[in-house]
Amino acid sequence: MKPTGLETWINFRRQVLGVVFALLFSGEVGLMAQPSAGSDEQKDWRAVTELSRSGGQSGSGSSAERSKAQIEAQAQAQLVQSKQLAASARAFYTTHPTSQNAGEAKKIEAVASLKGVSGKDSDKGEGAFQTAQTFRSDKSQPVADRCEVAALMERQKYSVQNAGKVLAKDPQQHERVADSLRSEFGDIPEVYAFYLGVVNTSDPESAFKVAQRIQQLPAPDHAKAEAKATIDRHNLIGKKLTQPFRDADGKPLVLSEVGKPTVVLFWSPVTTPSALRTLARLKLPTAEGARWVYVAKNATAGSLDLTKKQAPYPGIHCLELPTSVGPFTAELKNRRLPYVYVLGRDGSMVGYGDFDDLGKLLQAAK
Repeated sequence: MKPTGLETWINFRRQVLGVVFALLFSGEVGLMAQPSAGSDEQKDWRAVTELSRSGGQSGSGSSAERSKAQIEAQAQAQLVQSKQLAASARAFYTTHPTSQNAGEAKKIEAVASLKGVSGKDSDKGEGAFQTAQTFRSDKSQPVADRCEVAALMERQKYSVQNAGKVLAKDPQQHERVADSLRSEFGDIPEVYAFYLGVVNTSDPESAFKVAQRIQQLPAPDHAKAEAKATIDRHNLIGKKLTQPFRDADGKPLVLSEVGKPTVVLFWSPVTTPSALRTLARLKLPTAEGARWVYVAKNATAGSLDLTKKQAPYPGIHCLELPTSVGPFTAELKNRRLPYVYVLGRDGSMVGYGDFDDLGKLLQAAK
């Protein structure tokens, strides 16, 4: 029988409490556990690192395969474990202040404190932000580590101040944070990694503008290469893609087929397995009249039958093996999954974007 709403709520509470009590009363490292005076430094450090590794583990199964209650229970467990890790790291460097691992413990404390921030915290994360700011301002720490903590701090502060919204969904503010990090830490690789994060999560126009800026800044070569790929992708708009491709069966395929809009969907059965189910739930009327080309990255021929069954619209299926950069990725400069490209009836590129952009792209392609 399907559980009632009350039963689902009870099961959720049981899962949360079970995880919380398991963390609080575990024999290895409890939330309030402190290394005792004279304790073994290596043993204490091993306890911190083991807890750090376990903190990065997520629940089994994809989010699409777990219930809402299970997802919420896992999120609550991760918050508790982050706070436990922060307490353990703080206890380590307090007990072993001269240890060569004391600096790393302070970074772990700062990162874990930030990851333990919840909008439901009574102090809105102020304690965590103070811990992070202390590490961020400590010039005895490696600048790369300080920048990493600063970047996470800015993301979490934005989320708390904007009712859980994600900084990456605000391209202008995201870019302003990147500029402030550059002003604070200089032209280091970690700053440009943040700029690339802006490029890779923004809408096409914002990404194009930031990519142009990166080209003018003293960025590392790899950052300039990523920026150039974004610019080249933007320059595809309005052009016809005449390069011949081949589908999974080896048949020739030309994307710029005149007559109807074409949607090229990049996804991966490995890293984005729920993409086709998400696409099916959109139920876009204009999608049914388009020609669909599914490009499954990191896929193998063995996964093709499953891919065809999951596809919500009939279409052409193509594979790109894990061991190489395929021709679709190279030609369309794709860097994100899942991601769609839409060509108009005349065969020219209309635009590209996330699933949220698909409706307006198809309207433009009519």
